Amino acid sequence: MPHPQSTTLPNGVRVFAERIDHVRSVAVGVWCHTGSQNELPGEFGSAHLFEHMAFKGTPSRSAKDIVDSIEGRGGSLNAMTDKEATCFYARVLPDDLTNALEVLTDMVFHAKVDEQDLQLEKGVIVEEIRQIHDEPSDRVHEVHCERCWQEHPLGRPVSGTAESVLATTRDGLLGFVRRRYTGPNLLLSVAGYCDPEQVFRDAERLFSEAPPNPAEPKPEPPAYSPHRTFLTDDTEQVHFCIGGPGVSVYDEDLHAVGVFDAILGGGMSSRLFQEVREKRGLAYTIGSYSASLGSGGLTVVYGDTSPEKWPEVQKVVLDVLGELTTAGPSEEELERAKRQIYGHMVISLEGMNQRMSRIARNNLLFGRTIPMDETLEKVRAVTVDDLLRAGRRVFPLDALSVTAIGPVGED
Repeated sequence: MPHPQSTTLPNGVRVFAERIDHVRSVAVGVWCHTGSQNELPGEFGSAHLFEHMAFKGTPSRSAKDIVDSIEGRGGSLNAMTDKEATCFYARVLPDDLTNALEVLTDMVFHAKVDEQDLQLEKGVIVEEIRQIHDEPSDRVHEVHCERCWQEHPLGRPVSGTAESVLATTRDGLLGFVRRRYTGPNLLLSVAGYCDPEQVFRDAERLFSEAPPNPAEPKPEPPAYSPHRTFLTDDTEQVHFCIGGPGVSVYDEDLHAVGVFDAILGGGMSSRLFQEVREKRGLAYTIGSYSASLGSGGLTVVYGDTSPEKWPEVQKVVLDVLGELTTAGPSEEELERAKRQIYGHMVISLEGMNQRMSRIARNNLLFGRTIPMDETLEKVRAVTVDDLLRAGRRVFPLDALSVTAIGPVGED
């Protein structure tokens, strides 16, 4: 399997380029190791707000010029912000790679952050926040995270609140960018049909102005707080999360938790899907996930059901968790889950955006590109005993958290 070539610029910017000869496109991402967890009081929502403002224009490109320069040449352009990272990315034809790099770096380093545009975009983000609040299937995850992690930065919503966004000033936003968009926090990841040496030359030219300020200390890990939160909403269904503390990406139980999650709620063959939906018809949506971050993690069972079936759904979920954390899976289940993880990983890496993202996240979190075979070997090594230990740890039956939104009565 191809392995990315890399270099580090004098100001600390890391550059990775993986050449894939059998494709005829290339994915490029400008990453900053900053997200909502890195915001100080008075900055809540700033990482996401800057992501929006970078598209509003630079001294040399209008907002329309930015989009036309990528989409008008057959490519795609987007960005994302999460709790730990922000990424501006494009997928283009190989001969447009240098152009894409010029556009992306212009957005990141030369965003005008015009006062009038800022006020307009604040309104856009407030509507985005309201949209999440109007979608209980989205909001329940946000509330669950907030209650589990309490006042820790990871517990805050990535978009901030309507109040924090509206209170953000231009000077405050630019101060956040100057503090966080520094060489050691920046990373360029390229995957697809590319010339790595040309990528390095372009990067040296385009990233030279990133200040070499040292990276700030990493946030302390969050403490997990068990809770039961019920929010009344005028909906037809109860939308719920039931979960436990989870593990960080650095935890020795990371892969055992991943296998446990696959057996518990990873797809239509999982225990939850079979018990809750197929056998009892209690819900349309039922599943689980393990959210593992650099600072901490959560494990969550999620779904929706009618108010009448909500008590039974809770009982079935607890029964499934109890059985799986007590008796463990069969060897057949264990091997099927490992195969499922292997298949998802291999198939996902056939997409250039996924390859580009994996390279970036590996290096932001671990400082190296982890070979896929190394990850798969750790998954294959998970035993039933490993799974039982990890499952009991992340789904403690006496300290589970429950969040529900719908016709359930206020907490």
